[in-house]
Amino acid sequence: MRYRATAVIIKNNHVLLVREHSKKQYSLPGGGFKKGETTIATAVREIYEELGAKCYLVRRLENCDYKGKWAFHKVCQIALLDNNHPFIKAKNEIDDSIWWNMKDRIPVQHHVKAILNKMGLIPHT
Repeated sequence: MRYRATAVIIKNNHVLLVREHSKKQYSLPGGGFKKGETTIATAVREIYEELGAKCYLVRRLENCDYKGKWAFHKVCQIALLDNNHPFIKAKNEIDDSIWWNMKDRIPVQHHVKAILNKMGLIPHT
């Protein structure tokens, strides 16, 4: 089981999702911890490294943490500056990013719906 800082970024009722190379399903952005990093520091670093976006408000949501089959997701909600537009910076890791309206049927990893459900953003499915 690996621990992962998982970021929920919402803008205009859409959540930012990424798709890693060789994966068919989208996931919430984030990644692994470096030695001594807090969950918030890891989430902020990963968002910048993967998507070139700078965070201005980060809130740790321990009640939304999720234990999946392969990872334990430690959840943070992140706000980006209005003029900050994420782009794929880590092209060696990520091949796509989308703003999902949380209604359209798209392939998402199980943790996405579970975490968004805990946040009260989508009904349990």
